[in-house]
Amino acid sequence: MALIGSHNVKDAQMSNRFKVSHSDLKGKIKDWSLELLVYTLEEKERQDGQVTKSDISTLQEFGVDCLIDFAESRDGKDFWWYINNGDFTNFWKIYNRRK
Repeated sequence: MALIGSHNVKDAQMSNRFKVSHSDLKGKIKDWSLELLVYTLEEKERQDGQVTKSDISTLQEFGVDCLIDFAESRDGKDFWWYINNGDFTNFWKIYNRRK
């Protein structure tokens, strides 16, 4: 059986950029999708110019509000406030438009 098939090829392609996978979804981000993790890391990279392994640990331990500056975000502080509080509705609206 192949490890990568039509059911998970999107996740496999996406996870290569930051080298994240579903196993990284733990702690404060255990209920997140892999797409949201990558989107958050893209915002971190946009704000700071890089993403490190410790950034993923920070997300897992403390949440998104300790990683990115909501006010500097291209999506605005309300967008990230909702994510920080477990409401992913606005994320899916934006993410689905980007596809």
